[in-house]
Amino acid sequence: MPKSLKDIEKTKQRIIQAAYSLFSTQGYSATSIRQVATSAEIAQGGLYNHFADKEALFVAVISQYMPFVRIQNLTESAPDTNKREFLRYIMQGLIDEYRESPASLKLLLIELVEFEGKHNESIIMPVALSVMEFVQHLGSLDGEMRPIAPATLFRSMMGVAFAQFIGDALTVNTPIENTDPEEAINVFLDGVLLS
Repeated sequence: MPKSLKDIEKTKQRIIQAAYSLFSTQGYSATSIRQVATSAEIAQGGLYNHFADKEALFVAVISQYMPFVRIQNLTESAPDTNKREFLRYIMQGLIDEYRESPASLKLLLIELVEFEGKHNESIIMPVALSVMEFVQHLGSLDGEMRPIAPATLFRSMMGVAFAQFIGDALTVNTPIENTDPEEAINVFLDGVLLS
């Protein structure tokens, strides 16, 4: 009996979840397709019904698990107050996403180091529409903002969230660990200089 589309999608998600776990604990190079198939409880050949190769599987994993792909959900759940509070909410949400999913940093580093950013376009392009919706919504809220290109705004926000996350990882067991993300958000919103 042929599998339903729902069963096919469940199997695909099981494969992606297994690969996510293995890539984030062992790394990309140290993970074999056989390990992924075993972890997903399918035959190795069955995995190839869903993904052409290990690299295609990696792209599916990183596309699904990177925190910035969740900007649409954050935008939809943000309170409609003003630009400042909306940006604060989004920034806190992005920082929380990184903190709740530390494996996503490993995936990002795999993409940047092992693949030299080769898949950035396929990872970022699906997010582009969400970023434009975010910027449009931001523009509709009360408050003044300096003119800034949407791409620059998005990159700056991701940079602050990423810096907070990487800073947490680098400063464990040091006098500067566990800084308050609120301070980083304030620096993003107001800058460093008073005048």
